[in-house]
Amino acid sequence: MGTLSVEIGAWSLGTSISYPLLAASSAGSILFSAIIGVAGGLYPAIQASRMDVVSALRFE
Repeated sequence: MGTLSVEIGAWSLGTSISYPLLAASSAGSILFSAIIGVAGGLYPAIQASRMDVVSALRFE
């Protein structure tokens, strides 16, 4: 769907598509999202693993 929308946008502007740039930007955005997702899940998990189970459940 993303490639199709880029192709429609390029066609409406009368320009051509740089497929290597499209592939690189797609891979970069997926990598960035994966890094943010892992960091966002890993930080709270590390903090939770350092807590005492009883005190963590008490404040739940």
